[in-house]
Amino acid sequence: MSEYKILKSQWDKLNDFYQKIQPPAQSELYASGDHYLLYKMLTEMGFRLEGDAVDIYEKAGEILAAGWEK
Repeated sequence: MSEYKILKSQWDKLNDFYQKIQPPAQSELYASGDHYLLYKMLTEMGFRLEGDAVDIYEKAGEILAAGWEK
């Protein structure tokens, strides 16, 4: 498995959630908290994440862009 490739079922679940959330605000005052759920989902898929909400959101986008294992 490559660094970002996940199973199709995982990709579908991640994509569904990712499409429903708003990108994190640059200001903590406007943070939705969705990044906590996104973080949990990605760590359950085996990814090690560091950084703030913006970093987590961007990493999810990179994982989705890489597609899934065939």
